[in-house]
Amino acid sequence: MNGRFQSCKTLKAMNIILFENEIDEFGNGVIPSSMHAYDHILNVLRSSEGDEFKCGIWGRSRGIGVIKSVSEAGIDFSYRENDVGLSGLELYLMMSYIRPICARRVMRFIGEAAVSGIVFVPTALTEKSYMNSSFYTKGECIEILKQGCEISGGAFRPEVVLAKSFSEGLEYFDDKGIANRYLLEKSDSSEKLHRPEFGASVLAIGCERGWVKDEVSAFLDRGFVIRNLGKRILRSEESAIVSVFPWL
Repeated sequence: MNGRFQSCKTLKAMNIILFENEIDEFGNGVIPSSMHAYDHILNVLRSSEGDEFKCGIWGRSRGIGVIKSVSEAGIDFSYRENDVGLSGLELYLMMSYIRPICARRVMRFIGEAAVSGIVFVPTALTEKSYMNSSFYTKGECIEILKQGCEISGGAFRPEVVLAKSFSEGLEYFDDKGIANRYLLEKSDSSEKLHRPEFGASVLAIGCERGWVKDEVSAFLDRGFVIRNLGKRILRSEESAIVSVFPWL
């Protein structure tokens, strides 16, 4: 069935459409009309039967979708993989739980920049209610991450870990065996953060109130070195975004 079905939904910026469970083993898929991708294809791309669009399987591959049919129920399409073996930046973030509205900006940017992963941890100075917010517990953070990937045009899927304790977050990086470990902390004696010549890195970013002494000691015991982002004190989400730039 040809034709376009108009919608009053707010359209989101997308430079690739990423799927998770919508494509079967034979490369056939359906985009239900409830998905924002349906509106994007019809009302932004102005596509119809036989047209191609950029798409991918999140965390696996990028490729091309070909529209087979369009109806008010959904779009039937076929998928052809072009790019597999996706990789992200050699960079991980460890970050205290922050206010959900601020975390949205961080998650979207992580998707755009293809940071390898982020671990959220509770800290001594973190507002305790943040980690129990529905943003973290009900998957909204993953949806925002996906939107960032779609804006960037990439299909790499960063890892997301919601640690229940500070020690759990540290242990995650012990298992990764990452050699370059940086603790972002305001210090007159520390060097400014820079990208190392070789190997993966992890950056630890606290809340605006910083880390307590026991937390700093725990980082140092695990091989973290203190670095700073300059003379200014930045908000947590701004620190996360600024700190990634040397790796881009």
